[in-house]
Amino acid sequence: MRTRKPIAGQLGSLQQAKRKLETEIQALHADLDETISEYRTAQDNATRAMADAAKLADALRQEQDHTQNVDRAKKALEQTLREFQTRLDEAEAAALKGGKKVIQQLEKRSRDLESELDGEQRRFQMANKDLSKAERKVKELEFQMNEDKKNFDRLNELVDKLQNKLKQQKKQIDEAEEQANVHLGKYRQIQHQLEDAEERPIWPRIPSPNYAPNPARGKF
Repeated sequence: MRTRKPIAGQLGSLQQAKRKLETEIQALHADLDETISEYRTAQDNATRAMADAAKLADALRQEQDHTQNVDRAKKALEQTLREFQTRLDEAEAAALKGGKKVIQQLEKRSRDLESELDGEQRRFQMANKDLSKAERKVKELEFQMNEDKKNFDRLNELVDKLQNKLKQQKKQIDEAEEQANVHLGKYRQIQHQLEDAEERPIWPRIPSPNYAPNPARGKF
C-alpha cells in the first residue's frame, strides 16, 4: 500500500506535466504554421524575383547577341567601304584616262555606304545603351532580393517581439482584472452597508413629561 500511493502521486504529476506539454506543443504548432506561411510568402516573392532575373538575363543575352551581330555587320560594312575606296582610287586613276562617269557612280556608292555605316553605328550605340539598362535592372533586382530577405528576417524578429509583448499584456490584464474584482467587491459591500443604513428608521428623542433637566448636566 505504501508503494502504490507514491506511484499514484507520480502518475498524477506526470499526467499534469503531459497536459501542460500538450498545450505548449499546440501553441508551438500554431506559431510554426504562421511562420511557415510567412516563409512561403517570402519564398514566392523570391521565386518571382528569380524568374524576373532569368527573363532579364535572357534579354541581356539577346542584347549581347544583337550587339555582336551589329558589330559583325559594322566590320563587314567597313571592309566593303575599304573595298569601294580601293575601287574608287582605281576609278580615279581611270578617270585620268576619261572614266569620270564611273568615278561619280563610285562616289555616290561610297556616300551611301558611309550613311549605312553611320546608321549601324547609331544602332550599335543604342544597343549598348539597352545593354547597360538591362545590366542596371539586373543589379536593382539583386538588390531588391537582398532587401526582401532582410525584410523577411526583420518580420520574424518582429513576430517574436509581438508574441512576447502579447504575453506581458495578457499578464497585466489578468492582474488588472483581479484588482478590479477586489475593488468591485469592496464597493458592493460599502453600497450594501449604505443601503442598510438608509432603510434603518431614525426616531427623534422625545423628553418625558416628568423629566427635569439637571442644571449640572448643561443644556441640550
